[in-house]
Amino acid sequence: KDRTEMIEEYDLKTHELLLRKLKTPREFGESDWIYEVGEPQAKFNPDNDIMAPSSKNPVFIRKDTDKHFQWRVRNLPYEKANFDVSIDHEKQQIVIRTANKKYYKRIDVTDLKKSSLSLDTDLLSWDHQHNTLIVSYAKPNEVLIEEHQLKQAFKKQGAKSSEGDVECKQQ
Repeated sequence: KDRTEMIEEYDLKTHELLLRKLKTPREFGESDWIYEVGEPQAKFNPDNDIMAPSSKNPVFIRKDTDKHFQWRVRNLPYEKANFDVSIDHEKQQIVIRTANKKYYKRIDVTDLKKSSLSLDTDLLSWDHQHNTLIVSYAKPNEVLIEEHQLKQAFKKQGAKSSEGDVECKQQ
């Protein structure tokens, strides 16, 4: 109805969600893809591009596991005690902040919003290791059931086990 495009990529063997990106149409010009899960491929071309983003900047990506929604923030070289990860119950967002005010991020859990579920502090956990902050939120039973049904649908379709097996008609 709203002409939003969504692309999801799954691992053919494990049916794990690798990428989810959305594009909402604009009145003028082409809109950019918004990545919910996974990250865009690097597009820097040293022959044409003058500058590239610093490799030391924090990199935020979502990478879910079977039982958790998970976000990773790479390139955060601070001590674990410097981080505060909490839930803003009013806005229904996970909030990451550092005591030294060097990093701040609000995370929308779109999968829970789609299912009209609220965030629960007991399901939130986090760790910091190797300059990477890993924030995990345990998937509620409703989400796990929905994902199980989706995996069953994949099995019924009988997806082929290797890439490139799709039949394409030649002209």
